[in-house]
Amino acid sequence: MRPADMTLPLPTRRLGKRLVEDIPAFDRYTARYGHDAAVRRFRSVEGHRVTREPLARAEIDHTYLDLFAIDDETLLPLGRPWFSACEDDYTRCILGMFVGFIPPSFLTVSLCLKDAFRPKTWLKEAYPDIRSDWPAHGVMRELMLDNGPEFHSDSLEQVCLFNGIEMHYAPRREDGMYVPILRVATPSKPTVKGLAEVLLEGMGAVDATRGTENERTRRVKYLMRSTGTRMLMIDEFQHFFDKGTKLIMHHVADWLKILVDETRCALVVAGLPSCQTVIDSNEQLAGRFHAPILMPRFSWQDVEQREEFIGILQAFHQVLGQHFQAPEFQREAMAFRFYCATGGLIGYLTKILRRSVWHAVAAERNEITLEDLCDAHEKAVWCGRVPQHLPRPFAHDFKLLPTVDLLREVSLIGTVHVPEDESAIPPAKPARSDRRKPGGESAAAALVAR
Repeated sequence: MRPADMTLPLPTRRLGKRLVEDIPAFDRYTARYGHDAAVRRFRSVEGHRVTREPLARAEIDHTYLDLFAIDDETLLPLGRPWFSACEDDYTRCILGMFVGFIPPSFLTVSLCLKDAFRPKTWLKEAYPDIRSDWPAHGVMRELMLDNGPEFHSDSLEQVCLFNGIEMHYAPRREDGMYVPILRVATPSKPTVKGLAEVLLEGMGAVDATRGTENERTRRVKYLMRSTGTRMLMIDEFQHFFDKGTKLIMHHVADWLKILVDETRCALVVAGLPSCQTVIDSNEQLAGRFHAPILMPRFSWQDVEQREEFIGILQAFHQVLGQHFQAPEFQREAMAFRFYCATGGLIGYLTKILRRSVWHAVAAERNEITLEDLCDAHEKAVWCGRVPQHLPRPFAHDFKLLPTVDLLREVSLIGTVHVPEDESAIPPAKPARSDRRKPGGESAAAALVAR
């Protein structure tokens, strides 16, 4: 027993609650309901990544319906059908579905995704009694899948790759979620709290916005150790460098360095060339990286890069050729058209091909023509990223002659252009104090004077 003058204060309810929250959720559930119940409870991921807009993330799965389908004429039971659904994570709307007697396979997944991609304009025509619209459709950026064998196929990977969809699988362990590689994007103006929130969301924490800077840091370290994270990949790393003020977020960079050291995981960053400034300015952070891997645009003058660019076009043509009749992309004349349209940037190439496929599907055609590519180029590639005086590369009168001037202008595609005539730049708005009438005074100044 302690003397009266050395007694400890009684613990408060807030302290007890915080200590209980520090215990892993699996252990808390085991103490309350038993080990077997905890294993059943945590077989799936508790929580998910938080999305901010529709079509940012979608989930697809199958179920065996608990009902029998009956033939309309013979009234004989046909069996229990399978139901496949694709759900938008943000709105919880059903983007597409498929009902049939085919067990889960790539066929059922592709039919479900096809229904999710396309608008449901046929619905009211087929079923006039339906009054409401079904506006939910579109191509999602991320697709969440489980470990079913129907989701592990080369065909599904090709479909997602062509449509720009990132496939994410959720491996499980008996003691909870397993995240060997954690990939996040840097916020536009990174802070320690903001970056910690993004990391927590990436690991499925449902209350990522809760807590102070130290509390979020402690939770990030705990979850990274608990989920077995071995690699941290951070995209848009150039946000650590503020172009306006020319300042580098040294405090956030130091926090990231300490986080990587304490969790003993590899760090991979990606971004624009300006992110090299952030790394070079921090000697200790720079010591944790190997030589950077640069991925410049393809150059038509370089023979090896030209052949690699043509090889990529050939790979796209092999996939599209299974469904559409299209010009041979791998021919040098056609490849030069694509190069002049994209400036050697693969991102613009996928946009052009994706939109041309959309046009063909909307028109119910199995052919992609030069006119389709020309229209897709004008709509898919932002006009502000292409010099306006460049000729249309998919036009019939385009001269297939790689001149020095043409290649120099094509190399500027995707960069920020400054008008040569400064008069074309709209003047900046004057400051609020400069917009007053000459000799006039503000209403506040008049009241003070009176």
